[in-house]
Amino acid sequence: MWLVLALVVVSCSSGIEADESLDAVLQPDPDAMVGALTEVQAYVEACMTNAGFDYVAHVRSGANPGIDSLRASVTAGSDPAFTEESGYGIVKNHIFAVERLARDPNRAIRNGLEEADQQAYVRTFSDCIIEGQEEVGLNDLGAVSGQLFEMIEQLDRRILSDERILDLVGAWSSCMADAGHNYAQLTDPVDTLEVSAQELFDELALETHSHGAETHTHSDGEADHTHNDADPTVDTSVKALEAFEVEVALRDIGCRNEVGLIDVIESIREEYESEFLEENRELVDQYRETFP
Repeated sequence: MWLVLALVVVSCSSGIEADESLDAVLQPDPDAMVGALTEVQAYVEACMTNAGFDYVAHVRSGANPGIDSLRASVTAGSDPAFTEESGYGIVKNHIFAVERLARDPNRAIRNGLEEADQQAYVRTFSDCIIEGQEEVGLNDLGAVSGQLFEMIEQLDRRILSDERILDLVGAWSSCMADAGHNYAQLTDPVDTLEVSAQELFDELALETHSHGAETHTHSDGEADHTHNDADPTVDTSVKALEAFEVEVALRDIGCRNEVGLIDVIESIREEYESEFLEENRELVDQYRETFP
């Protein structure tokens, strides 16, 4: 998830304002993106109909934040209100994925077909969605964003490997251990919690399946390892893991403050990210030009 960054970047001829943060520079206008996705879905509906399949144009509401341990470790503490409510957002992310699939009206259409027809449905949908994204111009955005975000991942690795941060990680680790949380690296809390969440949601899917419910396949053909017909928001094990996530995240921020990591990371981020934007101005401009 792109968390709020405190970085202030310099202005330039590309139209980036002096007070825009890195996430603001890289974030498409949500209204424009919804509009573009609506166009794609309209194209897909017509494309599927022409191929002889029923399909309901459907823009999945909300944005799946996604969790990246490197970015979460770099930006931890930048949004205290979010941390208090959701920790790092890991369990919330899994819940969102389940609920988003449950709202897809095309699941019932697809799952009501014979197996061979389901496979044909998925193949046709995949072709239609690619064509629709090409028609609207989102394929270009995906290609450029993939390259850019790979570079940001490398940037985050550089930030976390800076000696000024590494010098404080030992003290942070000891502080976490004092509260019973044994982590050696700043990325460990997010990494271990993500594994726990994935295992839990996989287990819930299997348990629901064993009681007669079905697990499903995404309409884009990818296996769905998390969806079942249960409500994850009321499951006690999900609630317990989410509470533990918040506990760990709050302790993480507390220990970072205690040993001085928050200020050090913020300073290093400003240094590295300002440099990143200047060195990759052409790619950033290209990315922004592909926005809907």
